[in-house]
Amino acid sequence: MFQRKKLSWFGEKSTQINGTIEAFGIPINSRYGKAKEIIEMINFCELLAVGMINDHVKSVFYDSKSSCATIELIDIKETAHPEFFDIVFECAKDTISQFEWKDNIYHKVEK
Repeated sequence: MFQRKKLSWFGEKSTQINGTIEAFGIPINSRYGKAKEIIEMINFCELLAVGMINDHVKSVFYDSKSSCATIELIDIKETAHPEFFDIVFECAKDTISQFEWKDNIYHKVEK
């Protein structure tokens, strides 16, 4: 009988998805390659793409160790486009469990 090597896919530092993925033109990465984190980031990128603002986000990184995502925006002045920042923030609140925004930590709004 075929014996499978036991792997712990669900350990604290176990990698479920390896490497950087590009979702809707945005590079996304998870420190420990957690599928749940990658799914949240893909959903976030999809909302941005639907709103046609995905090209304003440089990258998204989910730090599995702190359970917090960081959204890196392209260099754009908030005062010139405040609605852009509001839309990105709302997309994050709809999709990402915990994220950093303007030096504060926010959580997904459950609907």
